Amino acid sequence: AAHRHWTIHTLNIRTNHVHIVITAPSHTPERVLIDLKSWCTRRLTEHGCITTDTRAWPRHGSTRWLNSQLSFDRACEYVANEQG
Repeated sequence: AAHRHWTIHTLNIRTNHVHIVITAPSHTPERVLIDLKSWCTRRLTEHGCITTDTRAWPRHGSTRWLNSQLSFDRACEYVANEQG
């Protein structure tokens, strides 16, 4: 995120998936998802957590635009506090 000058507002790493609310000007949610998966895969491989032939991610993931302050606030609340 820092490399792309994106802002991570909230993040919740689960045992089998990740939730993140991020501001990424001029990028679609799908582009952000692809870039995050690529960077994370490289780091996991570098640190020996996975091998280069490991399929670490599903084909896609859930992405959406947060077009209002209410949707942004609700997404941050969900990611931070509602992962029960």
